[in-house]
Amino acid sequence: MTVERLVRQIRGYPAADHSAAVERLSDHDDPELWMQAVEVAARLGHPRLVELCVRLLADPVWYVRCSACERAYLAPVAVPADVLLGLVEANENETVRFYAAMALGRVADEQHLPRIAQLAEFVSGCNHEGVTVRDRLLRSALEVWERGGRN
Repeated sequence: MTVERLVRQIRGYPAADHSAAVERLSDHDDPELWMQAVEVAARLGHPRLVELCVRLLADPVWYVRCSACERAYLAPVAVPADVLLGLVEANENETVRFYAAMALGRVADEQHLPRIAQLAEFVSGCNHEGVTVRDRLLRSALEVWERGGRN
């Protein structure tokens, strides 16, 4: 089922039931639906969007973690940067590390720059296009620095 269809279906419910429907979606048996839960929640203005995203960042299914990182980058969902830094540092899946590094460009602030630089020294892996996690971390650091310079 597409995200658009899920959003339309949930919008057809009484407004008081929207949050519960998103919660059920995130607890469904199908990891494909867990992956879509964060985007559906973002589109519906779910009151606990950050909490849901953080929970899915710890999901055992790697592509669910990637989806939560991507939502943090695209929305952005203000997940704690320390959670993303932990994924870059210790997650066994290089794609998850890459997406977490990407999301840091949106949610981290200048206080996180030293740790981002430290991680860039030893992190390994790359995305499907061959862009290294290190390069993505450095790009995110630049995004954080540029955003901080405008404030």
